[in-house]
Amino acid sequence: MNLLVLACALAFLSTSYLGCQGTDLSEDSRNKTCIAGEKQVLLDLKKILIDQDKWLESWVGDYCCSWQGIGCDKDGHVTELDVGDCSSKGSIPKTIGNLTFLTTLTLSQNNFQGLIPKSIGDLKSLVTLELSFNNLSGPLPESFCRLSKLEKLDVGDNQLSGTIPKCIGQLSTLKWLDLFQNSWEGVLSEQQLVNLTSLTFLSISSKSKLVYHVSSEWIPPFQLQGFTIENMRVGPEFPPWLLTQEELLLLKMSNSSLVGTIPADWFGNLLSHAVHVDLSYNDISMARPSFISAPNNLSTLRLSNNRLSDEFPAYICNFSSLTALLLSDNNFTGELPRCLGNLTQLEELDVMDNHLSGHVPDVFGSLERLSYLNFYNNSFEGKLPLSFQNLTQLLIFDVGNNNFRDALPTWTSQQIPYLTYIGLRANHFYGTIPIQLCNFSSIQIINLARNHITGNIPQCFNNLTAMTTNETGIRYYFGDTLVGGRIPTGNQLQTLDNLSSIYAGNNQLCGRPILKLCSGDAKPHEGHDYEKDNSDNDSDSDEHVWFYAGIGPGLLVGFLGFCSSLHYMKSWRHSYFNFVEMVLDKIAVFIALSWKKFYK
Repeated sequence: MNLLVLACALAFLSTSYLGCQGTDLSEDSRNKTCIAGEKQVLLDLKKILIDQDKWLESWVGDYCCSWQGIGCDKDGHVTELDVGDCSSKGSIPKTIGNLTFLTTLTLSQNNFQGLIPKSIGDLKSLVTLELSFNNLSGPLPESFCRLSKLEKLDVGDNQLSGTIPKCIGQLSTLKWLDLFQNSWEGVLSEQQLVNLTSLTFLSISSKSKLVYHVSSEWIPPFQLQGFTIENMRVGPEFPPWLLTQEELLLLKMSNSSLVGTIPADWFGNLLSHAVHVDLSYNDISMARPSFISAPNNLSTLRLSNNRLSDEFPAYICNFSSLTALLLSDNNFTGELPRCLGNLTQLEELDVMDNHLSGHVPDVFGSLERLSYLNFYNNSFEGKLPLSFQNLTQLLIFDVGNNNFRDALPTWTSQQIPYLTYIGLRANHFYGTIPIQLCNFSSIQIINLARNHITGNIPQCFNNLTAMTTNETGIRYYFGDTLVGGRIPTGNQLQTLDNLSSIYAGNNQLCGRPILKLCSGDAKPHEGHDYEKDNSDNDSDSDEHVWFYAGIGPGLLVGFLGFCSSLHYMKSWRHSYFNFVEMVLDKIAVFIALSWKKFYK
């Protein structure tokens, strides 16, 4: 599915995080009078839930087993409590520990604050505990270590601190342990993991000073299928115990201080069965794998911001399921291989900031799903491939800072209807600005600066209603081109901020907002408030800093602009980007696990 569909599909499918939701219960638990004391616990919880969507209106009457999000056993004891994303105005009530028959407790995405009640440790029947995406603080209660039946513990994306209790390692039934995005301190060692014989998914990161210290000789008692560890000092050496994990479907070790060479054949074996691999923001190199077995289900390969070198790895062309290939900020050289045209599922291709050169092969017409193409800051030359006009799903196109020598592309909105960003900066493009650009209703950024473009800026640019410099810094650039004449005024162009910097460096233009007068213009009154020019070099650097710093999969999803809630709620949007990436990781693991069980 392309990224446009994926963005809105995630917003729809993740409604348990976007509106107060819960379990759709079977008829077996309806029309039963629940235990009075347990009903009171639920009513106490209801008092602190905001429930803007009126989802908890069913929580009335004596038959609480029929309330939305509540499940009961045959004796009327509450066994399931699922109230994800209702929002709250307080802390998790301590009385939650009175629901001693609970097997499932889901309180995710509720903005709960304060400490996690120690009384949760009294829920001896608990199998699933989900507290992620709240503002819970303080330590992880050691009382959790009494939850001997627990299979899933998810406290990711909170403000938890302190050390990770060593006794967590005694929960031998635990299959899913998510400690991601908290402020853990102390040491993470094999002692916290030593008896987790059933563990299949482990996710951890720390905003604080958690130290990773695992013996190089340790052999885990488990076989992971998903492992995420980020923003921690795991390296410099690659963890040897990972070489024993033969069932990994998801491996994410971004910004983990890894240095040196990844074992090539192990990496090749990993690629043959993994779904999502992310080793970005490290300092690794890699010998080419001598063997990659088939089949493979690899969907995402993210190796950005490392020191990978030599020619572009052509073996990647064998990964027919690949949807995202992100190799930016490395030292790859040579030309792109023609076999990239075989990756017909590809949606994202990023080779920005490498040393690639030569002509771009004209094979991209077969990549009908491609929505993000970034060749910025390489040494590509020649003409743009004609097959680019067949990329009907393209949203972001950046070939800036190369040596392309060609007329400006005359693509039409019928060919590429969703185009949002077009970056041609700092090449050798020539000719006049094609009026076809005026028909792209979704265009938000056009960057033509530092080329050899002549003629005038088309007056019809006033019709580009999506082009604005709002909070996301969206803009367009004509500085250092040979475009001349009066700058168009009125309508959309006058809504852009920092207008003078847009045209900075171009002495062929005249009229407001720059200081140069056109023929026949009256001199402005002294003291008139015109904007000062900014240097083009500064704008070039700043542009790519703000634009690419937040891209990732999350920004790609949010940047589409087709889901209005993401567009208008700035504070929520930033957290949603992080949330989407985490959800995608977990969905990848869930789908892969389900697929594996099906074939078993």
